[in-house]
Parts: sequence; structure tokens; C-alpha cells
Amino acid sequence: TLVKGKVKISDIADEKSIGLEPGEQAALNYKSGKYSVRKVEVAHYTAWKDGLFSFQSAPLSEIMRKLSRWYNCDFQFEDSSLENLHFTGTLDKHQNLKDLLLLISETCSVDFHVNKENTIIISSK
Repeated sequence: TLVKGKVKISDIADEKSIGLEPGEQAALNYKSGKYSVRKVEVAHYTAWKDGLFSFQSAPLSEIMRKLSRWYNCDFQFEDSSLENLHFTGTLDKHQNLKDLLLLISETCSVDFHVNKENTIIISSK
């Protein structure tokens, strides 16, 4: 993913060069050895270097997996259908977990509760 400047990459299969402009992303197809280029929202791919989580219509299950690793905690869905709720937003990785969960709960219609084993339970509002 290119933020600024210009880059040329070589296609392995036919040795042609492909130019990459800011706001574009190249992806390699390992089977064919060819690159494809597409326009992307750069901030989504560079958020990590700024200490942010960036989610683009991500399922709640994916978000909880990332938060679980970052904050070293466990999440459990009370109802498996909640795993497929989607969230879009950018969250500060250094923010208090409780505050992040409050932001998610306001947009995804879910509640978060801590049980006796210190597992965070996700339920419907």
C-alpha cells in the first residue's frame, strides 16, 4: 500500500513493470505470479503504525480476536449470531479497554459484562 511517492514493481511472470501511485495497493497472486493494483483507503492499512485499530465493516468476532490479543483478555459471545455484527471505525490502541467497548456497544447494539472468571461476555442489548 503506497502512501506517498511512486513505486514500480516487476511482474514475475512476464517481467513487466507496474507503477503504483499514492492510494493504491498491489497484491501478488502466487499461483499466476501476477500483480493486481487497486485503489484503497490508505488510512485503513497504515493505522497500525499510528497506534490505531482500523475496522472497515469488520465482523465483531474479528474485532474481539484483535482486542483479546492486544489487551490480553478473553471474550465470549452469549449468542453466536452476534459474531457476525459489523463495525466500522478507528479506535486508539492505547485507550482504556472499557472505553473502547463502550464505543462499540453504542454502534453495534451489544453489551459487555465481566463474569467471575474475568471473561468479557458479549450479549444483545
